[in-house]
Amino acid sequence: RPCPATDAALAEELDAVRHSLSPESLPWKAVLLKHGADDHTFVFAAHRTIWDERSTTLLGPELSALYAQRGALAEANASREETGEAEQDVTASQAAEGAHAFATTLLDAPPGHGFPTKGPRPKSQDVTAAGFDLSFDESTRALLTQTAHAWGLAPFVVQAAAVLHVLAYHCGQDKIAVGLPFDLSRGPAERRRLGSLTAILPLGFDASAPTFEALTWAFAERIRNSAVHAATPFEAVAKELGARSDPSANPLFQIACIEDADLALTLEGCETHLRPVV
Repeated sequence: RPCPATDAALAEELDAVRHSLSPESLPWKAVLLKHGADDHTFVFAAHRTIWDERSTTLLGPELSALYAQRGALAEANASREETGEAEQDVTASQAAEGAHAFATTLLDAPPGHGFPTKGPRPKSQDVTAAGFDLSFDESTRALLTQTAHAWGLAPFVVQAAAVLHVLAYHCGQDKIAVGLPFDLSRGPAERRRLGSLTAILPLGFDASAPTFEALTWAFAERIRNSAVHAATPFEAVAKELGARSDPSANPLFQIACIEDADLALTLEGCETHLRPVV
């Protein structure tokens, strides 16, 4: 349909799309707004119950591939029906093993609400109350990315290690309980699943290493060893640790590090870019 004439009107249009979402009736919505014959804005919104950061990184390449192949969606659905591939739930023994593995990394970490606070902690918090966005300046981001490539590590791991190292220093803590995103889309069946593709699970971060390189490598190794247990239910880890539900703080970790993802589309014969809306 025609695109609104101003950025303000477009922002109102996007708000309307977001507010129309519901986990019961409309969990996602896609709209194509037309500026002109060869100029369009693609709007995609999804409810948090079926969408997360990993989903965003998958959507761009998949939409780009479907646009290039046109009939690929029908072929993929037919292939799925022929193979009869089914997802399997985590067994009780696998859940127990994974819960013990995660709990072991937290043995020396402080409790989930162990950060010092300037005032009394609220009795309850909404989902965004303790959230904040952290961005590095361009030179720092470039340095961390260059370091990650030199060490053969993902930039997110090095960036998260830098944030946690500084946080530990300012809080006077050698250990931090951190929630990290683990990818659940590795298996063939999982790649076709609609739903959350990231599990936020707790790890202990040790900031007492003598150098930043040493603590980052130890952190990366801990992440690698824990990734095999990514499908462990959150509740199983909480039970292993004897954690109690607390509306004022997460029961398992003090802070979660999540990398924001942008939707990147590569459409054959088209120029694409993200459009800021103010």
